[in-house]
Amino acid sequence: ARGLNIDDVDVVFNFDVPDEQEYYVHRIGRTGRAKKHGVAYTFVVTITEQIKMEEITRNQRMEMQLLRFDKDGCLMLVEPD
Repeated sequence: ARGLNIDDVDVVFNFDVPDEQEYYVHRIGRTGRAKKHGVAYTFVVTITEQIKMEEITRNQRMEMQLLRFDKDGCLMLVEPD
């Protein structure tokens, strides 16, 4: 089985970065069914996960925006250099 098939998913939260790029694409693909758009958030906590995520983004030609928690615990968009 390939997992659950749920219609109208707008957001996916990944609590880790999978080892295989296909798994990541399959996970976030739940938001893009039938020409719809969605958002995927991925929690990256180690340098290894960061490297994997950068590789996935580059190879899949995805747009990625970096968010960080500020001192008050609020998510803030990190502006590119």
